[in-house]
Amino acid sequence: MYQYRVTKVAPAHRAAEGSYRGSSWTSVGDSGKRFSDTELPLEANLATEALYVRAIEKAMRLTNVDRLRVSTLESSDPAQPRGLPPLDLSFLNATTDAVSEPQATTLAQAILTQGRTHGF
Repeated sequence: MYQYRVTKVAPAHRAAEGSYRGSSWTSVGDSGKRFSDTELPLEANLATEALYVRAIEKAMRLTNVDRLRVSTLESSDPAQPRGLPPLDLSFLNATTDAVSEPQATTLAQAILTQGRTHGF
């Protein structure tokens, strides 16, 4: 089994345990904050996150993988940030252990944009 980590943060900017040590934005919650004297607009965050979702789609297609195993999934605050539309995660339940490509991309959107769940 292979595992990959896709991140905008270079490994050199991470502590030994993996936490981020820099001062750049890291999540949708940083939208509207200032970084390097420039405010991060929500649109810029969403555009970057869309690239991560596309990377999952492309990787699955290039490797002919039709399902991803869910190894860890944690629920957090269900609030929708900044009025973004909710995503339908009804396909997830206590017995879910693998997700299809469309489900994986929806789950990735929830992880990145909605801040509702993380880790798979």
